[in-house]
Amino acid sequence: MFGSTYEREAAFTDDMWYGRLANPQATTFITLQADCVVGTLTVVGPLPFRPDESPPATYPKNSLAGEEPRYWHSRIDGIFTAPEVRGRGVAKALIEKGIKFGLDEAAKSDKEYVASIVVDSDNAAAKGLYEKYGYVTIKEEPRSPGSARTVLLMEYSLNP
Repeated sequence: MFGSTYEREAAFTDDMWYGRLANPQATTFITLQADCVVGTLTVVGPLPFRPDESPPATYPKNSLAGEEPRYWHSRIDGIFTAPEVRGRGVAKALIEKGIKFGLDEAAKSDKEYVASIVVDSDNAAAKGLYEKYGYVTIKEEPRSPGSARTVLLMEYSLNP
């Protein structure tokens, strides 16, 4: 339920996965069942801008040339639940954990908290899931210039 594809992610090498986990501005939460990972959620942040200040089709940059961020903005970079646990609250728990983490970090920094996610526009299940937790679509655009694939930028905020 994110802007990438299974085929793209499945082709990643172990080094690419380790690099993602080692990113100091990415936090990954996992859900375990019988010692097996059945769900993951990765958030990237804090980002130094509001969601509507960055095109959804581009990967957000984590800093603006030394500027002090005005917000504590986290973007869900990916969420996965194993097929056998779908519909059992795993995605809900992960999303809630990601939001709580962002709220706690924003409070420590005395910043306004906002969150975002980029979702393929034809992924009704993902869009519905995020809407259930307070995300609203704020922008739609092609995935990349000339692409027929479009994405939605969705935003969550306690202070809209």
